[in-house]
Amino acid sequence: MQNLDSSYAKPFLSIPAQIRRLRARGMDCGSDEFAAAVLERYGYYRLSGY
Repeated sequence: MQNLDSSYAKPFLSIPAQIRRLRARGMDCGSDEFAAAVLERYGYYRLSGY
């Protein structure tokens, strides 16, 4: 069996922190509730390219 080291360089961001980051980068996210629902369904990395 392989030794899987699962240490990540990037910290975990909560949904509100992800929304703040997307807005800071210029994305119009709509309301917080809408943005949270979209992030929970599709994920940050699927949206960050837009």
